Amino acid sequence: LSIEWFDSLSWAISCAMIAFNFYDKYLWKYMPGEQTPQIFGEYTAYCESSFQGTTKYESSVKIKQSLSNIKVIETFADGSFCESISASLAQLNVNGNWTLCYTYQTHPTFRPTDDMHFGTALLTLHSNGDLIGSYYTNRLEQTKGNMHLKRKYT
Repeated sequence: LSIEWFDSLSWAISCAMIAFNFYDKYLWKYMPGEQTPQIFGEYTAYCESSFQGTTKYESSVKIKQSLSNIKVIETFADGSFCESISASLAQLNVNGNWTLCYTYQTHPTFRPTDDMHFGTALLTLHSNGDLIGSYYTNRLEQTKGNMHLKRKYT
């Protein structure tokens, strides 16, 4: 095989990768046939937790989304935050609704009583754009709770 053939092949592969990356990050949002819901943006989370009794709190959630990747970051009033390790958006056969499922790791910053832990959230996308569902963690108390994410429109 000639060097020119390899040059042509590498050029074609490079063009295909650039086109895929452009579609994955930007174009999919504007394609009329694309059925994946666009959930990227900022949300206010209204939560109820079983940690140390029943407590209610608000937090800020940012969802970054491309067609092939989702990242969820939840920030609390004290500066600590949770960050998704893995996330997926799927249309469940049970009711046809889209569901965001993610596993996260906490990063406590100010409260010495908090330790780093992992958790999982399962949130259903509703027609008004809200994400509503529940979560649980691997803390010793096995914290669980409910979340209602309302999109911030700016």
